[in-house]
Amino acid sequence: VLLNKPRGVLTAKARDPSNLDLPTVLEVLVGLPFPTERISPVGRLDADSEGLLLLTDDGGLPQRMPPPTSACRKTYLAVARGY
Repeated sequence: VLLNKPRGVLTAKARDPSNLDLPTVLEVLVGLPFPTERISPVGRLDADSEGLLLLTDDGGLPQRMPPPTSACRKTYLAVARGY
């Protein structure tokens, strides 16, 4: 599943006990026409971030992905409005 994660949503399977007001990405998926109990996010976006997030039911996929500390080259695009 590809999800355009909105701001204010945790990239997690369970709510953060220290901030129960923030919903999780799995709660955003409620109502889809397929079971979501086995789906997990691949990677992470901060709660204040929005963007494309991959979710999978392949339990081994996240372990096969390069860790954030890897030497993989990354490109980021930032858009700033005003000062």
